[in-house]
Amino acid sequence: MPAIETIDSIHRKETQPPLRRESVHALIAASIRSHAARAAIVAPGRSDLTYAGLGRLVEETRLTLAGAGYGRGRRIGIALPHCPENALAIVAVMCAATCAPLNDELTQDDLARLLAAMRIDALIVPEHGACAAAGAARQLGIELIGLRALPEEPAGTFELVPAGRRTPVEAEPPAPEDIALLTHTGGTTGLPKIVPLEHWRLAWGVRRRLELTRIEASDRYLFVMPFRSMAAMRRGLLLALSAGAAMICAPSHDSATLAGLLESAAPTLLMAPPVVLTALADEVARRSPPPRHALKYVISAFTSLGPAAARQVERALGVPVVVIYGTTEAGQIAQSPLPPETAPAGSVGWPYLHEVEIRDDGGHRLPAGEVGEIFVRGPEVFSGYEGNEDANRTAIRDDWYRTGDTGYVDHDGFVFLADRIADLVNRGGNKIVPGEIEEVLRKHAGVADAAAFGVPHPTLGQELAVAVVPREPPPREAELRRFVRSRLAAYKLPSRYLIVADLPRTALGKVDRPRLREIFQQARQLAFEEPRDGVEAEVARIFGDVLGVTGVGRNDSFFDLGGDSLRVVGVLQGLESSFGIRPDFEALFDHPTVAALARIIDSLVKGGAAAPSTRDA
Repeated sequence: MPAIETIDSIHRKETQPPLRRESVHALIAASIRSHAARAAIVAPGRSDLTYAGLGRLVEETRLTLAGAGYGRGRRIGIALPHCPENALAIVAVMCAATCAPLNDELTQDDLARLLAAMRIDALIVPEHGACAAAGAARQLGIELIGLRALPEEPAGTFELVPAGRRTPVEAEPPAPEDIALLTHTGGTTGLPKIVPLEHWRLAWGVRRRLELTRIEASDRYLFVMPFRSMAAMRRGLLLALSAGAAMICAPSHDSATLAGLLESAAPTLLMAPPVVLTALADEVARRSPPPRHALKYVISAFTSLGPAAARQVERALGVPVVVIYGTTEAGQIAQSPLPPETAPAGSVGWPYLHEVEIRDDGGHRLPAGEVGEIFVRGPEVFSGYEGNEDANRTAIRDDWYRTGDTGYVDHDGFVFLADRIADLVNRGGNKIVPGEIEEVLRKHAGVADAAAFGVPHPTLGQELAVAVVPREPPPREAELRRFVRSRLAAYKLPSRYLIVADLPRTALGKVDRPRLREIFQQARQLAFEEPRDGVEAEVARIFGDVLGVTGVGRNDSFFDLGGDSLRVVGVLQGLESSFGIRPDFEALFDHPTVAALARIIDSLVKGGAAAPSTRDA
């Protein structure tokens, strides 16, 4: 194992290491040559795909795309469910053309908007699958390429089946200056901002992270992340494959499944968002004896993991938590040091890869300890949004990227986050544009106005709330929930509704979202009431047991108390044990407070429902 690189040794190095311009394809090819017989992809119930097999898959993909007329520089979108084939398709396409991984759970309209903004040439979707992405591509006249999974072959093996044939092109590998990945981030107007990432920037960042993470070919890397995310690409998929390590693909994010994988797959490294890590910690703490594992440390990604949650994970798993702070545009901005070193409590780490400055509103650098906007500069930082000079003028200043986050740097150089400048809500790594949620709500006949805003959440980082100004007669909350569910992707659905007479506004007439957060917190405190009957008391007890909290009142919302989609199952199991009925999964999303859920339970018990449903409640 290489010598441990300490903070002091990092300080003694030059700020920037020498630039080495290479492509991601060259990185992967070198790893394939060095580790041909080792396992590259591991998935439960499948034989392992070796690095030699990975090399054949990459080559076959490049030849298939070139034969269909799609070579270097062409833009290939990928909209696949979470599976090993998705991970390998992203890598293989990146080694042949420009890859644009997309969220297949978005609505057809959302996907059509992204495909058009990214100027996608062809879209890879499941073969013979009727999906929103395929509909969006047909809507825009974009050619479809079917992905045929081969479940009897080693993990992740697939074939591409182009729907049509164009003039074949040369199957040449990409150059370092070519765009490897095309991704997007939300804009405050709801319009996507397109982020092109060149091969050499990605490859440079991966090489530096190989040093920082001390990952080796003997490691087995389990990361529970959507493969389309830049965190999964930069700090998971590309990192593991460049090191010659085995990448373990989890079949689900379920905590019981992950706890089983700790033993059966024996990962040495684990990367997951805070919501998954804390749910896994709960599951491990419940088991007796706890599952045996070979973890050296775990990595928290996507959004901030608070000090209390970090201690919970460390106690349950018995290994340190490494925190990483980054953005799509800048890559990894800070990372906490690897054991045995530690970072100060609450810090997101030290800026190993880039320069970081804290500046005031006038753009002047602030001294250590003072809060301001976080600026970053370095080789991994993107060169600018595609075709959006207005956004670039705002985001980039003298080669420095404005993150939109506020924070400070202490006297030792560790970075601490304070808050978001932008209105975007970061819900467990999913960026939500408030304007889009507001536009949908205003289409409801009973809504005069609405404002969406983020509120703190212990595991997701932020939860989405909305303030609604109603018309007469005012709509019921359950009605609003059903209305938005039919029009928005699941991760965009608000978890809490606040009814207000009017929206607070700033002197410039803009919605005052910080004030809305204050009103929200005040409403929560004033609304506390003890449970009124036995059903409410039992629902409150179940909430408390699942979330590890006490003093749950009848007006408390499951999500405000720290609940998330992974813990919904625990509540449903508790309801089944206590009342002999099991509402459908969406019951808790439509009726998240103790009192509201108790009413549903009471009506179902009295009605003797064998297959309870809450859709018409």
